[in-house]
Amino acid sequence: LKVCQNYKVDKKIICEAYFFCMDMIHVTDWAVRYPTKVIACVATYLAANHANDADEALEVKKAASEAWHAMIEDEESIAISEPMIQKLSDDF
Repeated sequence: LKVCQNYKVDKKIICEAYFFCMDMIHVTDWAVRYPTKVIACVATYLAANHANDADEALEVKKAASEAWHAMIEDEESIAISEPMIQKLSDDF
């Protein structure tokens, strides 16, 4: 969610992503199966799609060529890919 704030994503999408995260933690066992950054990516993806504004909401000025989920990744976590995010969002 800090990444969203850093790149001026609409507060409505940030709030929805937060609620999706809380639902995922309470309803699924993903908190023990996946790193928190994967859950954050899925929640952000769902919130942006729910707002019907995914492309515009996640447009990043500093790294236009970089995939938005790559900004959340780090060396220690598993690779986060678009197909993985879509599969998990479909499962949720």
